[in-house]
Amino acid sequence: MSGNGGPGAARIVARRVISVPDSPRRNAFEGNGAASTFTFFDAFDARRGGGEQLFDVEAYAREEGRAPLGGEIGCAISHYLVMREFAEGSGAADDLMLVAEDDVVFSTHLEPVLHKVASLMRAGDLALLADPYGEMDVRDRRKRSERDVQLSLLARPVGGRHPAHFLFGHYEGEPAGAMLYAVSRRAAALYCAFVAQQGRIQWAADDYRRWALPAGIDVRVLKPNLVSCRGPSEIGVTDDRHTPVLTGPPGRAPGDEEDFLQSIKSFIGLRTRGLIYRGMVRATISDVRRRLASRRYWKAL
Repeated sequence: MSGNGGPGAARIVARRVISVPDSPRRNAFEGNGAASTFTFFDAFDARRGGGEQLFDVEAYAREEGRAPLGGEIGCAISHYLVMREFAEGSGAADDLMLVAEDDVVFSTHLEPVLHKVASLMRAGDLALLADPYGEMDVRDRRKRSERDVQLSLLARPVGGRHPAHFLFGHYEGEPAGAMLYAVSRRAAALYCAFVAQQGRIQWAADDYRRWALPAGIDVRVLKPNLVSCRGPSEIGVTDDRHTPVLTGPPGRAPGDEEDFLQSIKSFIGLRTRGLIYRGMVRATISDVRRRLASRRYWKAL
């Protein structure tokens, strides 16, 4: 079911929310303002085992250095299955499906921003509309969301409280989460073809570096988030790859503790801003190259 009105609205031909059939989150989701536009998609429940025909546990463990958790397997399979259903349906290659997880709460800006994003998407596109480390409606440079992913300076304004409140475009870094995204029918088909080529799923649902980019899908991100999350992930994985371990010099006097901590905070603040700005520049350079390559491609036809 598509939303009402707004540019791009007619192209959103399906809205699905992934949810385990007996999950108490279904009732909470149905209390969302936009919930009436979604239909439930029964998630694969890895708590009951199974999934070996779709998920390669050994290949995942070789890449990640650990076995996947049941929740990770269920999440990856569920997102694959909802895309497979969409890819196999009838319709245009640039039709769009909006996919949400059942623990999200929608921004009041959802519909106008979503429809503007939809008007900018093409066949073969995937738009990530939220990440687990950002906040709904607000960008905070101190958050991991900003450290991990930086938008190109050519990102398009797509509305909100003011025209440039939300920005949508290409990025530098590694986006995370599958809380809310829009995918074209063509992109869903590309993903299914990639899984078939690899034999089985071998990655987490949000490891876009492992599956979306190799599949030839053009991934773009939106900042800030269009949803917030009601609670912690049910997967239960703690990702501490980006958490700095700070130790002070030996022999520091107790009275120097506050000054030491303040100096560390200042250093991290400067370093974080530097990383963000460098990432924005790299994202912009990649964006320009992508646009030039696309222009040369269409001229050659």
